[in-house]
Amino acid sequence: MNSSDRHPLARGRLLTLWSLRPGTHLECGEDVVLHHRWGTERLVRPRAVVQEALRRMNFGPVNLANVPGARSGGELDDLVDRLRPLLECSLQFEGGVRPLLSLVTMSPHAEVDVSGGEVGADTPVRLSRFAVLRSTGDGFVMESPLSLYRARLASPEAMALVGMVGRATTPAEVTAGLPLDAVRRVLGLLAAAGLVTVAPGGRPPFEEEQDETLASWTAMDLLFHTRSTLGRHDYDFGAVRRRAGRGGAG
Repeated sequence: MNSSDRHPLARGRLLTLWSLRPGTHLECGEDVVLHHRWGTERLVRPRAVVQEALRRMNFGPVNLANVPGARSGGELDDLVDRLRPLLECSLQFEGGVRPLLSLVTMSPHAEVDVSGGEVGADTPVRLSRFAVLRSTGDGFVMESPLSLYRARLASPEAMALVGMVGRATTPAEVTAGLPLDAVRRVLGLLAAAGLVTVAPGGRPPFEEEQDETLASWTAMDLLFHTRSTLGRHDYDFGAVRRRAGRGGAG
């Protein structure tokens, strides 16, 4: 038995939750307007179920299946497809108080469906060699110059899992305090975002190792390159006076 099967978090289903990405402002009326970092998105006379879903997502992660009037394959699935660059996707155990981890879009071009899929139990995986982990002072985030998503690692279990895929391994071999189905889901989410690389055909080499354009890049050089231009991140660009009025003339 995998030791993670005895972990208290193994109880309950692992749910996919949605929320509006930070910095998105919701304006409700006959039409709904979302003001975001890259412009505005207008929904013309959306139905009540759509308005209620957006209202709930404005306050934090939501299981869309719980929105009154929601149905599988219905309007809320279409809403997620349309607003994908404006949404944050989280995985959280049913009854849990916080997500295991969340993916935040960093670009209006972040349209990959990261909500579904999982990695096979015996499929070799490894953290991308371009992935960078850092502290925000309130937790950890992981980014990669190859990804248009930022992963917020909101739990010790998510951090432990990331630590165990620094070298090639399989979900079945991971013991990170999580049941196997959760490990497969988390790794599937990170793989869809481009933060974890998967061995095609079930054996190494990994996908990024076969990309000749990446061979000459180091992680730090490529991160600097992508962060010093617009398009692949959501950071302020150019001169930013965060310290105005402090430490001398500003």
